[in-house]
Amino acid sequence: EALIARARRYEEREEFINQDDGNAVKAWRDVLARDPGNREAQESLEQIRTATRRQLAAALQSGQLATARAVLEQAVAAFPEDPEFRAKLE
Repeated sequence: EALIARARRYEEREEFINQDDGNAVKAWRDVLARDPGNREAQESLEQIRTATRRQLAAALQSGQLATARAVLEQAVAAFPEDPEFRAKLE
């Protein structure tokens, strides 16, 4: 399906949570809007969320606060339902 192919292309380009018009999170959410039980979309979103948490932790541990803030802002935009990201931003 075209929506799945689009989501995979964003992942291949490592455009996971950036805030521009397109990214993997938005594309996988489009897949879920059409097919709420799609396991590939569900698993991909969880993998992106986990990778984002790791990226945020690495930036914080290395003292890259500007990078950490940018990742966190993108994470909140990509996963507004995740209380962990929102709490860290506040």
